[in-house]
Amino acid sequence: MEPVIFAVDKTFDKYHELFGRHLKPTRTIADSPTDPICRAATQRDGFDWCAFTREVGPDVTFSAGVQGPHLSPTDGTGRCVLEYLLNISGDRAYFLASFPAATSSLPENYVLVEVPRQSQDWFVYRYVYRGSPLPYCKADPDGTEPWSCWAKHRASQGARLP
Repeated sequence: MEPVIFAVDKTFDKYHELFGRHLKPTRTIADSPTDPICRAATQRDGFDWCAFTREVGPDVTFSAGVQGPHLSPTDGTGRCVLEYLLNISGDRAYFLASFPAATSSLPENYVLVEVPRQSQDWFVYRYVYRGSPLPYCKADPDGTEPWSCWAKHRASQGARLP
């Protein structure tokens, strides 16, 4: 399997070949002081979501409770980096975060991070598949095991868990 970065580079090259223009990468939250999503939510809610998203540090640590690929082999924790603000709904902001591989033989993953405005109850959602060594997908009421599911993990800002 080819590394993701090479596949992305090939996509950019193909776009340039077809349309004669270069694609510009989307700015991450670290590069974008205001974002259309936070501006719209600020106007809607009367709360400065742009300041809130700037204050949320990029590093998030979460506990999966078990060991597995992409997780710490000693304590089952994972670390991800907030990349893009996806949505603000109610009192919660949702970010796409990169989840670096524990070893170079594994591809980088992405997770969804939920950050509430007035709480320390952060969550990381990972999409996992049956057959992974992680026991997250529960059987349906009829006993059918799903092929995949969302695993929800408690998370915190920075390098330590609450």
